[in-house]
Amino acid sequence: MGALRQGDGFTTGQSIGMGADLLGGLIGASSEVQSGESSQRQAIYSAQVLRQNAELEERTAREIREQADFAIQQRGLQTVADIGVGQAQAAGAGVVVNQDSIADAVSDAIRAGTLDKIMLNKNAQRQAMAAKIRATSFRDQASNTLTAGSNIASAGLSSATGTLLATAGSVAGKWASFSDYNSKED
Repeated sequence: MGALRQGDGFTTGQSIGMGADLLGGLIGASSEVQSGESSQRQAIYSAQVLRQNAELEERTAREIREQADFAIQQRGLQTVADIGVGQAQAAGAGVVVNQDSIADAVSDAIRAGTLDKIMLNKNAQRQAMAAKIRATSFRDQASNTLTAGSNIASAGLSSATGTLLATAGSVAGKWASFSDYNSKED
């Protein structure tokens, strides 16, 4: 069981075959690792995009609230203006402003303005909540994408390890059969 010598029964073809098996196994393992790492890099990029989308949705929710607050404020001002115009027109026509019919009209205008403000607020809350839910969904997708990428990278390493072990077993088996053949020749 010493070193190989010329004529030991180890042909050039057999040597090349074992070398090719070994090289193929190394290349295959390297490819599996690279594939896993590439998938993980893609997952990291995708997660970054999803996080940016989540931030955009959060910003959208804030903007919806700000716009609603402004619209509610404007509706309140419009209600006051409508009441003032109605009272001025009534006073201009000679009607006593504090009488029942004018007071009822003012009360109706206040009620309508209040209902409009409530509706604006509810719609804004609904839209802002939908944006926040989308943001949460994007964050969850980002987390899941990172986990999947990590799992794929781990699978690539496991697969590479399996390839290397299978290659080592194959080459060792061939080496052993050649060694057995040589020992029988002695």
